[in-house]
Amino acid sequence: MTDGGMSAQWQFPSLVDYYNFDQEVLIEQPARLAALDDEGRAVALSTVRRAVAGQAGALDDEALPMTAVSVIDDLYKAGNIAVTWGQANRDYVGAVWGTFFAVLTDRGFALRYVVENTFPEPLDRPLVFFPDLFGAAGVLYLCPHEVATRLPEAGTAEHTLGGLRFLVEEARDMACGIVEEVAVARHGHLAYLEIDFDEGCLDRILGLPRAPGTISVFRNEAALPGSNVEVSIEARAS
Repeated sequence: MTDGGMSAQWQFPSLVDYYNFDQEVLIEQPARLAALDDEGRAVALSTVRRAVAGQAGALDDEALPMTAVSVIDDLYKAGNIAVTWGQANRDYVGAVWGTFFAVLTDRGFALRYVVENTFPEPLDRPLVFFPDLFGAAGVLYLCPHEVATRLPEAGTAEHTLGGLRFLVEEARDMACGIVEEVAVARHGHLAYLEIDFDEGCLDRILGLPRAPGTISVFRNEAALPGSNVEVSIEARAS
């Protein structure tokens, strides 16, 4: 197949077709990538990056941040049901979400996605998988329990809610400090996940200053189709 023919197969009608959770793109499209040889995969990913950059870049300053809400929330929802994860998945996430968030940065917007949800044990999804998933998208991921596993005091503590409980307050303080440096001082993109809610534990995160161009999204409903998020957008500085 010629490069042109391969490229045409990865040109979708709309931006939504690249990231839509309801279309199971994080399952279907990486599977298509994985079936290609190295040359075909390179053409496909290049096509996706150009298409996403072009379609995202064409959105105005009202549509772009609202689309960003859908883009990040669909990534989280897809991550909640993913059962396989490999290089093709990383490549696709980077080409779609990574490209979109780069456009968002270039336009002066910063996404702050905060989630309060519970997870069954073992906690592999929030502690191991999500750092890789959001990292592939170019978004800083923080979960206090994941931070806790990296503290020297963790030692041989079980990676469970009970096993990490004695470190959570320290980990929350560390996570908040990182958020203040990256999401506030550097105006970067953030995904913050709290999996063991205590009264007031999100006050500091949700109360951080919001510079012009900050897109704040808060989810405390389970990541199911039809669930809701709270959104606040600070007008971008002209």
